[in-house]
Amino acid sequence: MTIWIQSLSWTLIYSLGQGFVVYASLWLFLKLLPATPAHVKYHLSLSALTFLFAWFGVTWWQQFHVIALANNHSIVPAMGGGTVHALLVGTMVSYGWQGSLLSTVIAALPWLSAFYLAGLVLMLVRLSGGMLQLFALKNNAVIQPEAAIEGLLQSLKNKLHFEGHAQLLISAKAQVPMVIGVLKPIILMPAAAIAQLSTEQLETIIMHELAHIKRYDYLVNILQTVTETILFFNPFVWMVSSIIRREREHCCDDLVVHHTSAPLIYATALAALAANTGPYPHFSIAATGQTNHLFNRIKRIMEMKKNQFSYSRMVAAIVIISGIACSIAWIRPSFPQPEKEKNTEASTTQAAVKNVDSTTNMSEEIQLVQQLEHDGLINQLKGFVVEKNQHMLFIDGSLIADNIASKYIATLTKDQIWIQVYPFAERLKQHPNAGFLQNLLPVMLTSPCVDYKPKKKPGC
Repeated sequence: MTIWIQSLSWTLIYSLGQGFVVYASLWLFLKLLPATPAHVKYHLSLSALTFLFAWFGVTWWQQFHVIALANNHSIVPAMGGGTVHALLVGTMVSYGWQGSLLSTVIAALPWLSAFYLAGLVLMLVRLSGGMLQLFALKNNAVIQPEAAIEGLLQSLKNKLHFEGHAQLLISAKAQVPMVIGVLKPIILMPAAAIAQLSTEQLETIIMHELAHIKRYDYLVNILQTVTETILFFNPFVWMVSSIIRREREHCCDDLVVHHTSAPLIYATALAALAANTGPYPHFSIAATGQTNHLFNRIKRIMEMKKNQFSYSRMVAAIVIISGIACSIAWIRPSFPQPEKEKNTEASTTQAAVKNVDSTTNMSEEIQLVQQLEHDGLINQLKGFVVEKNQHMLFIDGSLIADNIASKYIATLTKDQIWIQVYPFAERLKQHPNAGFLQNLLPVMLTSPCVDYKPKKKPGC
């Protein structure tokens, strides 16, 4: 199994948990503060989707880096170039159903990547079909509007203080008003809507589409669609994306109502368009949106009030959500130990506690290890022995030149420092019950597989 397949598969699994955390936090915020303005909800949900996409990329990079590093240092040569994950499963097979479940997941990793890539191809085909449909609507069966409608468009642009490009075309194929295009956005107005709506109603619909253009919603919608395509497997991405689309329409509704003396006219215009609501390309932005949201929008417009927004409640909600997110971030699964090791669990815990208590007395050791590791003189995966004796520095028994050693020991006050860190594979075998990070960074996280002298601590 290649490194990129393993890293992708683990990233797909982690992304589901990440999506749950982000969506749950967003949902909780919206429930705690229902009176939050639409533009705040929109930017918050858009930030959540952006964060999810970035988190996916960072996780993939981290997984690839960790697995590649593990393979480069031959952590598990007996498994034919296996990874840290494979060795972990090997040490936990006898640890009950959790170890068996994780072992099953490891075996299914290649299939996860295969299903994801197959699904990605289908999503790209679907996306390509939407683009072709978009070009067909833009270039076929469209006519220039009358001078009166073009004048109405210009007056609305002046009313919204919008000086950018915006063109209006009448389409015989479009079923709902929509905005398409990026550099030169075009408002496609169905011919049926022109004949069906009054001048006042048509004005509100055009204003709604201009609001989308002014807010660059068409560009954000493209990026949003691309994110949905890449993270199509994650249901929480679709849930967050649905909130974005809903609040985007609410933002434009608020702008129209703000510039309209009679919200009833706008509501009736949307109701009149509801009968013609149909599918539209993914890269376009329709005035009506999804059918199940349209009637809620009409109800919202008619009941719109000047709700007072409480910043104190917002701060309280942020504190609560941050606390939940931090708690979830610190959760680490604990695997049940085999019966034969239960008797030694107490002694192992006591040793770990002693190591934690002695951390304050090992600050110079930690400082020395950090500096040496940063410059590549030691490697915690391979293990090492570092010794400071007066003004001399030894690494794995080799004396370091005085001009180099002084860089690391000049600020240290202890005359004698001796640290031995065992190889990573040995640490995992001897202490499978220890945390993964504790074995990966033994000095900083007080692994039991570290010896310190003159006060020697228990090692492997």
